[in-house]
Amino acid sequence: WNHGKLAHDAAAILKVWPGLTRTLYLSSAGDDIIGDSMATLVKALRTTAPKGLTWYYEPHPELKHSNIYRSASPAVFRKLFAAHAPD
Repeated sequence: WNHGKLAHDAAAILKVWPGLTRTLYLSSAGDDIIGDSMATLVKALRTTAPKGLTWYYEPHPELKHSNIYRSASPAVFRKLFAAHAPD
């Protein structure tokens, strides 16, 4: 993560995009070494995320970096791309 640069700059970056309307999903595994940077990034999202940014952070300490995508992605896709009933 370039010594946490993205995480440390996140608040300033988010302020540049006040009209941002996107969805962001973040996760971490139990063996990841990005805990401090992730905490900094989550704090920036909590305090400065634009209203149109829907974001999620779900730590998975029971998973490893090598299996987090395969293990967590089905539930993430169902959450983010839930089927909508026709009107």
